[in-house]
Amino acid sequence: MVSLLSLPGSALPFSNLYVFGDSLVDAGNTQQLVVGLGGTDPTPAAAGYFSGRFTNGITFADALNVAIEGTNSVRSLAGGDNFSFGGARARNDGTGVPDLAAQVFQFNTAHSGSADPNALYLINVGGNDIFDILSNPSQAAAITSAAVAAISTSVLTLKNMGAQNILFVGVGDVGSPPSANGLETQGRNASIALNSAIQANLPAGTTFFDTIGFYDAVNANPALYGLPVGLLTEVSCLNGGGAPPAGPPTCDAYTFFDSTHPTTQISQVLGERLIQVVPEPGTGLLLALGIAAIATRRRRAA
Repeated sequence: MVSLLSLPGSALPFSNLYVFGDSLVDAGNTQQLVVGLGGTDPTPAAAGYFSGRFTNGITFADALNVAIEGTNSVRSLAGGDNFSFGGARARNDGTGVPDLAAQVFQFNTAHSGSADPNALYLINVGGNDIFDILSNPSQAAAITSAAVAAISTSVLTLKNMGAQNILFVGVGDVGSPPSANGLETQGRNASIALNSAIQANLPAGTTFFDTIGFYDAVNANPALYGLPVGLLTEVSCLNGGGAPPAGPPTCDAYTFFDSTHPTTQISQVLGERLIQVVPEPGTGLLLALGIAAIATRRRRAA
């Protein structure tokens, strides 16, 4: 399934969208990099992955891009404005996948050190740093500190280039996907701790979105967001207790497409919310959208 949303072009008053992060927002950079080096395609279309993305359709970054530019985002390796790479960390972990600072450096080089003040800059990174913590819990403090420092430094770099509208989409609950089964509590606690540290250290004027709080609300009442009641969360669409589907899967009943990444249906629900709450250009608001804020909006709408 390629798209569920029907969004008008230029629904948000920004000149452009630039994207930095990991596999949740990657538009095909890692696929092009890996295949170009002779590796196995990490997002094969035959398995249901869509256009180099780590899910079965568009991501929430694509949804925002549609609302700003009228099209899905395009990977930077193909000349586009999406600099994210699947597998990226906030910090440099030495794997060779461009981390956040490397992505911002690529943007800086491509734009000669100048950032459009009327564009929106989306950052979503940190999930892979949490997986590193789950693999090596004794290094939790060091990994968290390095990730937070990398994020705050990269945001400052963008601001110094002239960026005025920066949206940091907080790390989701890394304890929730099937790949973290057995480490649910540790993953959630580490994700909350990293988000708290990130929010406390973001430069002033940066917008922070509470992804965990939002998805908690979605899981509590999926029908309110146009999703089916009884979403399957413990198994993925590609491994729902049997063989993968023969054709492109729809995954309507699942939260996760593969063992780590949400379905396009779930991702687009987040995209729709971001479209609704992203501040107007130049407002510089700091958002913390937890359950209380979401509940308040529901009461006002009632």
